[in-house]
Amino acid sequence: MSNKQMNLLLESAKTKHQLGDYKNSLKELEQLVNLSNNHQEALKLIADCHYKMGTYEKAVEFYRKYVQEAPEDYEALVDLGCSECNLGRFNKGVELFSLAISKNAKLSAAYLNRAFASYNRKDYKNAVNDFESVLRRFRSGELNLELAELAKKHANLSPNDIIDNLLIYTSACYDNLQRHQEAIALSNELVSRGNPIGFYLRAHYAVQSGDHKQAAEDLQTLSGFFRDMQDPEMEKLIKEVVNKLKQVKGSD
Repeated sequence: MSNKQMNLLLESAKTKHQLGDYKNSLKELEQLVNLSNNHQEALKLIADCHYKMGTYEKAVEFYRKYVQEAPEDYEALVDLGCSECNLGRFNKGVELFSLAISKNAKLSAAYLNRAFASYNRKDYKNAVNDFESVLRRFRSGELNLELAELAKKHANLSPNDIIDNLLIYTSACYDNLQRHQEAIALSNELVSRGNPIGFYLRAHYAVQSGDHKQAAEDLQTLSGFFRDMQDPEMEKLIKEVVNKLKQVKGSD
């Protein structure tokens, strides 16, 4: 196959990839890799197709092949780390995110994903350090462009969803580290952003700190939100806090 034909095949695969037709994009990309084992762009796109399709073992295989050819591509290291984490291999994820940070110390995606990986390892101290780093960038306005890119990678999330998740998990780290006032402050921020999870978290943290009145008020507000929504998951969360509140009151 001539270089011109290979370029046409690559452009066709890229178009299918952009349209979300990952299966047919893969077929054309695999042809390219069969013709040229170290075709960097094809290797990276194959890995991304597998990531988008949820075939993470294959994503890991091809991201590793790609980063061997392009070791300075720190974004690919983050994608490889995310693939490892999706397989439950959080230690490997942390190593890869740290390597990406060593190549680009301002890469918020690496800090954020390393924080989530550390959180899943119950390493709340390191998780909160990374979460706080990303939060500082958000509050200073530095994160806006990166948020758009992060949201693009995770089609089911908006930039607001990413910030809400950042606040939720940072507050959970504070709670696990017995830093309850800081946890409450972030739950207040979630409430001010219009996220009802903030009321649940604030009620939970209020029970922890003995503020039963605040917990009862937040649970009442939550009941209003979810009364007509028939959301069993949220009902379960509310009941858990109600039970905690009753247990604490019963021991007063």
